[in-house]
Amino acid sequence: MDKLSLPKFLEEVKVVARESKLKREALERTALLASAAAKIGSGHAYDKHISEFADLGIFTKSELVDHIIMVMNNSTHTGKLERDREFFYISDSNTLVIVDKNSIDGGSTFRPYNKLNYVLNELK
Repeated sequence: MDKLSLPKFLEEVKVVARESKLKREALERTALLASAAAKIGSGHAYDKHISEFADLGIFTKSELVDHIIMVMNNSTHTGKLERDREFFYISDSNTLVIVDKNSIDGGSTFRPYNKLNYVLNELK
């Protein structure tokens, strides 16, 4: 390798390393969200809120977990909340997912009665 091509090669290595790191971080985040979705869909959210999802054809814990994952991956609104929580909202199905790492069941999911207004004005 001559001197002129070595800097170019090193730059290409840096680019590949950055891309690899971004992919790894994305995979790690996806795994964390899937784990949170499984906890949320099997806990309080299922027991208290499953009836809110009947019109979407969601009746089982597995279906609720799949829906939570879909909301997390396709949310129209996301953000950070107090107490180190995070929210995901999708307007099409009016579904709100709150991820709470400090909660036993990982958070909750429900369909707010006043839809996006709840997300924008009442969620803290």
